Amino acid sequence: MKSIHEFLRSYALWAVFLLATAGSAYQAPCRISAPEPRLHVSADGGTTELPLVSDGKGCKFEETYALSWVRVSILPPGSTGAPYVMRYHVAQNRTPQARTVALHLGDRDFEFAQAPGQPRLAVGPGRVSISAKAGGPVEAKKLLTVWSEDGPVVARIQVRGEDRDWLSVEPTSDPRKFEVRVRLSATTQLPRSGLLYVSADSTANGPISVPVDVTPGQ
Repeated sequence: MKSIHEFLRSYALWAVFLLATAGSAYQAPCRISAPEPRLHVSADGGTTELPLVSDGKGCKFEETYALSWVRVSILPPGSTGAPYVMRYHVAQNRTPQARTVALHLGDRDFEFAQAPGQPRLAVGPGRVSISAKAGGPVEAKKLLTVWSEDGPVVARIQVRGEDRDWLSVEPTSDPRKFEVRVRLSATTQLPRSGLLYVSADSTANGPISVPVDVTPGQ
């Protein structure tokens, strides 16, 4: 039978082994420090890099993060001992609303805040063509659609000054659609060309020129 001293010695050795095992399995929590957790981005977007200083053995990051309109790449420290680098690419914001998206790294929350943008104006068709019988009066109507896929717009359409005697534009019940009207007398020589200017406030493009052609036909 083992003596009390042998028992205590065996117990002490097991205790040391268990403590050593627990100590080797423990990892300090990943702590991240960065100059600014809220990242302000212009409406144009683009690519920016932010240095990250990590503290703790538990810092393991994925290489890339896809956050809808933000894509983040984590670059590991270089051979010179440089800190981690968070490289983030932000898509252009063409909507009239600001937007935010969050990313959690280590013990930190980062927020990307992008300024509101300006929607792009679109017009269809890009040319209004009307075929009319030569030698007779002309009364014709065509629909012109003005819209933006980026947000609502309130469009304006102006007729070039010298075309106002025969060319006009009227709104319809649909705010995106306009009726282009042509009225020419029987003595008018064909072909005839006019021009419309389509614009809207707070858009990235415009005014857009839309030619109107009246050509002789059957």
